[in-house]
Amino acid sequence: MIGEKDTNALIMGTFHAICSKYLRQYGKLVGLANNFSICDADASKATVAKLLKAKQQRLKDLSLDLNPSAVLSHISKAKSRADTPEDVAAEAEKQNDDVQRFIADVYEEYESALRRNNSLDFDDLLIYGVKLFEGSPHILQGCKHILVDEFQDTSVLQYRLVKLFALTSKCITIVGDPDQSIYGWRAAEIENLAKMQKDFPDTQQIFLEENYRSTGAILAISHAIVSQDKERIDKGLFTIQPSGPKPFIRSCRNEHEEADHMADEIKRLMAYSGGMLNWTDFAILLRYNALSRPIESAFQKHGIPMRMLAGQKFFERAEVKDLLAYLQLADNPDYNPAFVRIVNVPPRSMGNKSIAEVELVAQRKGLSCWAAAEKICAGQVSGNDTRSTNKLRKVLPPFIKVIRTIRELANTGCTVPDLIRRIIELIYYEAYLHKNHSDSDSRWENVQELINFAEEMVDPEAEYVPQPLKPAPKTELVLNDDGSFSEAIEEEDSVVMSETPLRTFLQTSSLSTDTETADDDGEEDKARVTVSTCHAAKGLEWPVVFIPSTEQGTFPFYRTDSVTEERRLLYVACTRAQAFLCLSHVESRMVGGSSTNKECSEFVAPLVKEKKFAEAPPVVDQGVLRLIGSLLGRSMPSDQDIKDKISSYRPLSILPFTSDGPQGFSFAPRSGILPPSDGPAWTPHGGPQPQFSRAATLPRTGPKSLVPLVPTMFSAPAVSVIPGSSKPVSVGSTASNAASGKPVQASVAAYFKPTSTQRMQSPLGSAMSSRSNQNQARATPSVVQPTTRQTASRDIIDLTKDSKPSLASVAAIGQRTVPSKENLPAARPTAPIQLAGGKRRLGMGHIPDGFNSQPNKKLRGPG
Repeated sequence: MIGEKDTNALIMGTFHAICSKYLRQYGKLVGLANNFSICDADASKATVAKLLKAKQQRLKDLSLDLNPSAVLSHISKAKSRADTPEDVAAEAEKQNDDVQRFIADVYEEYESALRRNNSLDFDDLLIYGVKLFEGSPHILQGCKHILVDEFQDTSVLQYRLVKLFALTSKCITIVGDPDQSIYGWRAAEIENLAKMQKDFPDTQQIFLEENYRSTGAILAISHAIVSQDKERIDKGLFTIQPSGPKPFIRSCRNEHEEADHMADEIKRLMAYSGGMLNWTDFAILLRYNALSRPIESAFQKHGIPMRMLAGQKFFERAEVKDLLAYLQLADNPDYNPAFVRIVNVPPRSMGNKSIAEVELVAQRKGLSCWAAAEKICAGQVSGNDTRSTNKLRKVLPPFIKVIRTIRELANTGCTVPDLIRRIIELIYYEAYLHKNHSDSDSRWENVQELINFAEEMVDPEAEYVPQPLKPAPKTELVLNDDGSFSEAIEEEDSVVMSETPLRTFLQTSSLSTDTETADDDGEEDKARVTVSTCHAAKGLEWPVVFIPSTEQGTFPFYRTDSVTEERRLLYVACTRAQAFLCLSHVESRMVGGSSTNKECSEFVAPLVKEKKFAEAPPVVDQGVLRLIGSLLGRSMPSDQDIKDKISSYRPLSILPFTSDGPQGFSFAPRSGILPPSDGPAWTPHGGPQPQFSRAATLPRTGPKSLVPLVPTMFSAPAVSVIPGSSKPVSVGSTASNAASGKPVQASVAAYFKPTSTQRMQSPLGSAMSSRSNQNQARATPSVVQPTTRQTASRDIIDLTKDSKPSLASVAAIGQRTVPSKENLPAARPTAPIQLAGGKRRLGMGHIPDGFNSQPNKKLRGPG
């Protein structure tokens, strides 16, 4: 558009890249040679490590345990504020903070080391860029116009650079969304937007309010969330896209029901979209990574492939692997990888040389590393280096004592959550994380989640009989014939050990690390559902987005310094969705091994109260399919494709879609769609629903709807009737009978699985559960719309006007034999049964008189 010459004159890049470009040319003006090296993160860490090694005595005197990463994080934050080592030292004196004093000294030496090496780290590129442009502003005279993108994420230094670039021309355009400022913890300053209008008084503000990604319904919810901040810049959102399905919010009992809900909804939407949606179209956005553990478990169980975006899988995280290694070594002392991993975690003055010495002794004696360490401490063996051996005899005993303590507790049947807590206590692991990792809070959340995982595996009914530890073998020196000595080992009788809770846990956790599922076609580069943090998802988009744990303590995060930034983070997460958005929260969640009650997020609860969220999952009909195709540029699936996908779909374990759980006793009518007289033989619909063995087909001259009445409690059976018909819809009839007016096939199978609590509420729970499992196995999806309230229906009896169900039809539904007359009970009186307290429900006694005359009447129990 502007021609090759002007295009070549453009200077484009990040702040760091542009500063580096100018420093290469004009670095001598600020004391830099033009051949300076850029020190990457690993090189910076190595430099700091050397400095810390020389200060070990001072660290010991101050009782500090700092690693290079933690120190570098402090230095980087200081540089982002343009604080010099002197500034940090002055602040340390003001606060009387020994840690900051120490970091200030390391900061000063680190800067000296960089200068000696003729190098700059990434933060120095900005610092020296500011120095260059402030001291020699004429360098930027050729800049006629400046454009800055993602301005809401700029730091103090970067804003100073923006002002310097625009100093001559005063012509600058910045593009930024204050509603998406979510990096305050990375030194981003949202105040930079306000500074622009102050420092450039003639700034014209233009609102870019059109959204090209999401449907109108998603934008409405997103805007309602962010608009709760009354101090934000008042700007709206609109889109040319249709309104689309209303965002849905789901209340779950706990995190496992929440994870199962997401797994089932993903499979349902894929099935009812006829394959238009695939695994890559779904994203789970988390506030922090530790929330992924139950999701990984559920997806593995249900065969859903997933990938972690900008994060590790739960069992691959360092802090989780550390604690698992302690447990592994306690359970199996011969497991060398666990020994090598944790012998110096937390630091015990066991460097690589010391660990190599232990491994050398183990290899020479044919022992495990653990056995070699014990013998070294007992003075039975020595390494090649006497000094190293003496050091090992000083530093290894505390570590050995910890492992022995854990092993003894495990062998007496101590639960795994208590073992983990004991390890944390013995090695001061929480203090270690806080001292050595800048992201210690996130790591500690993962430790708590590991305890949750262990707590869920505790079987209160399991009995463990403690067994004595296997005694250590007796050893003695024996004089050989050649005059040399050797060790003779006298083995005691072996003790048979029972399966400890620890061993069961380790086996399960090891298998849980493989959360990938095999692709049907064996492709390595297969499609996967994305699991990501909300921060890492910024700038990305997916057709379907789930945001779990929208609760107090998560949104906003309980350790946050800015509730408004947390609100913006939820807004960013919501606006990643193109077609479908689903939020969820739980009533209780495991925290540190204990179940903790949770409340809906303060950002979401007002909107739930105002009924701005849908209470049922979105229906996938032809209109929604056309919307998806339009948004994603995809072709419509054929009816046969949709039918095939739905036929293979099986619900996982759906529970009532209510905000307060199943209550009372009521029937909710739900309309199904049957073929119109002049339409196709099948019409697709989505949403959780009772399952029919095949789509019902009625005579073209007959009624056009099948209206099942579905109860909210599982123990009350649903009743399906055909309005206006005088004949029952019996099981076993075929579609070919439709033309003659004979009953059509409409056999019904159960859709929902009752929970353990629900089974306890009914004496028929166990029997009904067994029958539901049989029915569910032979069920295929129907074409019925979802409703707000729905639960399991175990048996469905078809009633019609002036007719009662025959034993043959009831028996056919359950695939049972019709009883003989001799086995039938005597006739009962036909007086209506009184429903009392919701305990005597339809289906638990005989059908009350008078119901047949009003087949569509809703029944409600007392209260």
